[in-house]
Amino acid sequence: MNKLIYTIFFSICLSLTPVNFEINNNILLQRDNSNSLPSNGVIDIEISSDELIFYGTGGGLGKSIIQNGTPFFYSINEIGLPRGGNPALFVNDSIIVVSGVTDTLAQGDYMSMGTGISISQDYGETWIYFPQPIDPIPVNDVYLYTEWYGETIKQLAVTVAINNVSYDVTVSGDYIYTANWAGGIRRIKFRNNSPIIEGEEVSWEILPLPQDASYNLSCDEVLPSYYTLDPNDPMNGGNHNHKGFAVESQGDSTIWVGTANGINKGIINENNCVSWTHYTAANDGISGNWVIGFAIQELNALPNPKIWAITWSTNITEQNSISFSTDMGETWSISNMITELELKVFNISVFDEKVYIASDKGLYYSEDGIYFEKISRPIEYNLDGEIMEEILSNSVYSVAETNDFLWVGTGDGLGRTENIGLNWETYRFWEQPEPFYAYPNPFFVNSNNQLNGDGHVRFISNSNFNPYKLIIYDFSMNKVIEINDLRLIEDEVEVIWNGRNNLNQIVANGVYFCNLLSQSNNVWTKLVVIN
Repeated sequence: MNKLIYTIFFSICLSLTPVNFEINNNILLQRDNSNSLPSNGVIDIEISSDELIFYGTGGGLGKSIIQNGTPFFYSINEIGLPRGGNPALFVNDSIIVVSGVTDTLAQGDYMSMGTGISISQDYGETWIYFPQPIDPIPVNDVYLYTEWYGETIKQLAVTVAINNVSYDVTVSGDYIYTANWAGGIRRIKFRNNSPIIEGEEVSWEILPLPQDASYNLSCDEVLPSYYTLDPNDPMNGGNHNHKGFAVESQGDSTIWVGTANGINKGIINENNCVSWTHYTAANDGISGNWVIGFAIQELNALPNPKIWAITWSTNITEQNSISFSTDMGETWSISNMITELELKVFNISVFDEKVYIASDKGLYYSEDGIYFEKISRPIEYNLDGEIMEEILSNSVYSVAETNDFLWVGTGDGLGRTENIGLNWETYRFWEQPEPFYAYPNPFFVNSNNQLNGDGHVRFISNSNFNPYKLIIYDFSMNKVIEINDLRLIEDEVEVIWNGRNNLNQIVANGVYFCNLLSQSNNVWTKLVVIN
């Protein structure tokens, strides 16, 4: 379930920090309000049943209801949901947990800010909201002293939601667990089999994790006097292993946590205290220490579940790959094929014996967990073999399978296939053109809709005046390019441009005037291009 998508890279005060989550295309792209998702940037896909699927997007939460094989999409705008995009989504039957994030201006730069967690226990009909877990401001210091099962934990107070984003959520027993980057690993108790009471007093617990150089942290042992729960860099007295990025439950007694310093297996005792075992690239053979996601695969041929982890490199001695264990973490192995393909994996999904990998180079799957094959990019053709619609993205961010279809999420919409990519249906959402517009606008050539080395922008118009040509001019009204390839999609016309001129050169930054022509009429729109 995870994720850290699209522009997740390094910056500012904590190393290994995603600084910009936004993958929305500036406007809500939807054909109409009754059958749409909030955004074409689909970060996560989680299955409630073959007939009910939930989507975490860059613009908020959505769902589809499948009726006679046809999906009907809805934006969920219920009271009690967190603001912004959804970096994390958990679904188990009727229980749905979702987190929120927005960008905010702080210290002269835009930073990610967590906007809270919401839970539904009735398939998303009603929601209870919990604010982003933050600490009270200490009276005389930057540290708090928190009680944890008879121990006093010294912890750095995380007093703001900036850089405190819940990048993953899960449910185990009566608790919601969250991985909050600077906010560490936290949990909150809820009543698992009865409705949560609105306004009921609740409190977030922070879970102490092993320090970077420690292998264990046990409920049966006294914390050393030097122990401090601190997500700063080690050079500043902190620990990478206290920066939480991924959390996955395995029943009610085991929980897996991914940090910027490896994997942590937590055993939950009868009192709900958690004891940890810490695995790292240097000591235990995972490919890299930045762990952003997990998947747990039940296989009849194995006595234990197979634990998959997305393990990114943190230095030149490590590698981006996926790592796995078949003995509950006692030993770890690396997927040689994923390493050789040099994939940056965003999401792992399992379905029976199949393993799906969503990556920066597309979608891959395996039926044995060893050999992976690439699945074709979602392109929908008409009966004449002409392209009707397509996903303009090399990257796939999310993937999930039902008994009937395989679903994939990208920054440019959804695709689904019932035959492992031989045929695709694509779903993208936009406002009805009035009468002609471009999206995304502004068009960031080096980041929007990246495909085969180019960015792409779409122009949409209604088809009632039969347009046949698009001409793009620069600010001085010099002709940049003329495009005659127009696609008819339902009652709308689509034109795609890769930001290059007639000489195949990427155009300069600036405002461009775009003229859509027909035999009887023509319409104009403006497009801002940014390299």
